[in-house]
Amino acid sequence: MLKSLTMAALVAASLAVSGTAQAQQTQMRAATDLTQYGTVVDIVNEDFSKFSAGSETAPDFNANINTTYSDSKIPYFENVDAKYTSQPRWGASFAYPAGGAVCLYSTDEDYVSHINTPIIDASGHGGLTFIRFRARLLENVGNYPGLGLHVIDFSQNPTNGSYLLIKQVKGVTTEWQEFEYIIYNGTSKMLVNINDENNRKVLIDDVRVQQVNQYVETPHLLPHRAYTGNSFKPAWNKVEGADKYLVNVYNSDTDGNIGDILVENMETTDTTCTVRGLLPGNIYRYNVTAVAGDRLSLPTNNAELYDLVTPVLDPVESVEDGKFTATWNKVPNALYYNYYVYEEKPVTEDGDVTVIDENFDNVTDWGGGSFGWTADQQPTYPNEQELGYLSNVNQTGFTATC
Repeated sequence: MLKSLTMAALVAASLAVSGTAQAQQTQMRAATDLTQYGTVVDIVNEDFSKFSAGSETAPDFNANINTTYSDSKIPYFENVDAKYTSQPRWGASFAYPAGGAVCLYSTDEDYVSHINTPIIDASGHGGLTFIRFRARLLENVGNYPGLGLHVIDFSQNPTNGSYLLIKQVKGVTTEWQEFEYIIYNGTSKMLVNINDENNRKVLIDDVRVQQVNQYVETPHLLPHRAYTGNSFKPAWNKVEGADKYLVNVYNSDTDGNIGDILVENMETTDTTCTVRGLLPGNIYRYNVTAVAGDRLSLPTNNAELYDLVTPVLDPVESVEDGKFTATWNKVPNALYYNYYVYEEKPVTEDGDVTVIDENFDNVTDWGGGSFGWTADQQPTYPNEQELGYLSNVNQTGFTATC
């Protein structure tokens, strides 16, 4: 057995780390009747009726719908003349009236055609936001790769947005279809951008961004617990007024596709439960719905469950010259293992105790030279320095970056 003054710990690691319930995922679903969940709140509801020139079959490619707002901080996304839309400050490029719809069409392969909503506030109602629009191809072009759907957040930087969503909208044909996407992390300043980078003529209509003032709020997922390979415990916050919760678990893959259902509408009155019947190493997705009487909340996002079983250490048979061989069981999907050894130093009497004694005098760069950094002379590209373990220190375990 390992000597009592030393404790060993082992962690299995994988690039496909376990997905927490906080991970915001975007899902596409069949058109949802939102009225069954509460009062629908329209943030954007644009039918493009003022894009009346031309027709669906013959858009007006000579029309110029753009203008300039002198106070705009994002002129590319705020350049549609307000007379064309029910809300001001839409944005567009290579977009043309098509008899009450918008035709996206760029003839230059270096330029993308697009239409985007104004900056909107979708931070209410937990940020759960529905994005809906209709689309069809003007011409049959065979295998169309799809539209681009981007949700861009400007709440942190008014001039340089960050993506909340980048999606390829597949399945667009010459027939009108409605596409619906859900995001779970709407912000106070964001916009929805629909674009085509394939130089095809694509019609867009009836763009809506909606939220729901629900009768029963959607639970907020918390990180799952107690994964054993064959079972786990999802967790969520308590929803005011909820009588119970329904848990669904599905087989899935690395692309987020939903397969066969493993657990359907498992009922619990608690804010956690134990789901059994898993196979170690498989990928699953799960969601939770709150229930109050005959009212159901909208389900949570489909959180990913792709976890690793804790390795089991074998007993250490012998220690010779301060060395021993550690072994453990193989963990499905683990790419590597981290093995840690800790030393216990019991304090048996009162007095000063030195826990760490390190001046870093012997620390060198990867080439063995001195760093030579001072407060006035620091590395040229600090953001390129990655976190790593320091060598040549008196006690192992120091990590550093800059």
